[in-house]
Amino acid sequence: MVKNAVIIVPAYFNDSQRQANKVAGEIAGVNVMKIINEPTAAAIAYGLDKKDSSYRERNILIFDLSGGTFDVSLLTIDNDIFKVKATWRHPSCRAKFEELNMDLFRGSAWSQVEKCLNDVEMNKMSVHDVVLVGGSTRIPKVQQLLQDFFNGKTLCKDINADEAVAYWCGYSALLLSGRGNEKVKDLTLLDIIPLSLGIEIKGGYMSVMIPRNTAIPTKMEHIYTTVYDYQTAIDFKEYKKKAEARRALENFAYKIRNKVKYEKNFSSQLDSTDMKKIEEAVGLAIEWLDDTYELLEEDIY
Repeated sequence: MVKNAVIIVPAYFNDSQRQANKVAGEIAGVNVMKIINEPTAAAIAYGLDKKDSSYRERNILIFDLSGGTFDVSLLTIDNDIFKVKATWRHPSCRAKFEELNMDLFRGSAWSQVEKCLNDVEMNKMSVHDVVLVGGSTRIPKVQQLLQDFFNGKTLCKDINADEAVAYWCGYSALLLSGRGNEKVKDLTLLDIIPLSLGIEIKGGYMSVMIPRNTAIPTKMEHIYTTVYDYQTAIDFKEYKKKAEARRALENFAYKIRNKVKYEKNFSSQLDSTDMKKIEEAVGLAIEWLDDTYELLEEDIY
């Protein structure tokens, strides 16, 4: 049974919040020996890891950005002495983080899910389980938006979001080596083609031969008329240049938008009229990219 404990708290916690943690420990029957700030704890861990005979005074900046807090602290480490010099804290990081990423969150939690369901003409009410995989699914706002989309359905968090893929890789290796256990010996996986396959036809257009979401293995036949007499081969091209051009435009548009919003040196060099024109142009570019995503996706693949 744990009798003594050290509690680590966000740097911005006030005295009342720290005292509340101490009282909570006492209620649980634990003697709270010390309360340490998160960035201080991180600096100590870093310092102990790097410490050697030649380790002298070093200035360490701890950038602590987590799901609900944002702290930046500057410490000086001199052998066994860890001295906190300054701490900047933002108690509402999460709110700002969610505000800045709301378009992305809504795009992933709503738009992409909706597209996936529409592909197979399935209603969201027909989905029994929603399983979270990948580290970013731990973001509370992503979970909230996803849960709202499915009308309050409880999300499945039983599996480790980071290890789930590797876990199945291990099972696959067992199957391929002929050493599968009881859990997977009778398992059958029916997969699909995630991207449409096709060929370039006259005019530079793509003719889809095998649409995405087709079950594999599959067999399809298509009849094509060649462009030239005695033509015996055709080129398969997945429009790489077009995809790269779109990606370059997307990166440039968001880069300029961020400069306009957050870089004072950039905005100070332009008058209000030019700034407005830039904002409008960037807005139109991003809007076009969003509106043509599905069309380009079909075109590329």
